[in-house]
Amino acid sequence: NCSDSRPESVGKQTNTLSCPALNVAFTGHRADSLPWGFNESSDECIKLKAGLLRAIRCAYAEGKRCFLSGMASGVDIYAAEAVLQLRETLPGIALVCVFPCPSRDSRSAAIAAAADSVIVLSSEYCAGCMKRRNRFLVENASMLIAVYDGRRTGGTFQTVGMAARRGLRTVILNPTAKKFDSSLTNLCQVSEQGLIQSLIHMNITVPATARCTDNCF
Repeated sequence: NCSDSRPESVGKQTNTLSCPALNVAFTGHRADSLPWGFNESSDECIKLKAGLLRAIRCAYAEGKRCFLSGMASGVDIYAAEAVLQLRETLPGIALVCVFPCPSRDSRSAAIAAAADSVIVLSSEYCAGCMKRRNRFLVENASMLIAVYDGRRTGGTFQTVGMAARRGLRTVILNPTAKKFDSSLTNLCQVSEQGLIQSLIHMNITVPATARCTDNCF
């Protein structure tokens, strides 16, 4: 079962995880939960992807080098592809694909083939493997980039809560923000109130380090 299985490296090295202080994890809603669904040609989706690129560049400028994606459809895939895109201009940046269980998705497979490390947490799907993936991401990072709309259910909500408990610095991009322009400051401010309300709902004290930050924008 999930609790008994050990993470497996699939044809890749995992030494990129040796220093969590240099690592950033992603979390975000699946494609069918985003306002634009699977239509990645929509203006909103294009702007979100641009926001992810900016957030990654910001983290890189602060010394972060390893970026972990949970490889679910939607935001995880967008983020992983953004890291691969930035490898052309940001020396030393690395992508780690963290699969909760084996995937047959062709897009995920293409990303994994180009990644620096690939980790599969369970040899087969089990009831707790998604939560285990979320915990693994948070435990192996010092920063979280989250595409989160403030809802109080789901894996993204769960992961943001885990990050808050551990005091991870968290940058929030809100996919439902009415003004989704080039300023991550605006995106962060729109979503922070919803984030804090959600964490309070979970009886989590919100440390300053877990709140939205935008120091390099």
